[in-house]
Amino acid sequence: IDNLNEPTLKAVIYPNPSSGIIKIKQEKISDGTFALFNSLGQEIIRKKISGIIEDVITDNLSEGIYYYILTNDYSKQKGKIIIE
Repeated sequence: IDNLNEPTLKAVIYPNPSSGIIKIKQEKISDGTFALFNSLGQEIIRKKISGIIEDVITDNLSEGIYYYILTNDYSKQKGKIIIE
């Protein structure tokens, strides 16, 4: 169960929908992890994040809806990405 008091990361995940590269823009530099999951809940990409803007290559993924969790030591952000 998620901790309701856990702060939310302030990051922008774009473009959405995406067709090859997802960009992660953080408001400040924060070491963390970006994990992408398919609709079955299987983790398909995991990437360490350490800069203000990071790229995640998604051109090998099938079209569809994917879910992400972006975490660092203090907070997390969840959402969905559409791959075209």
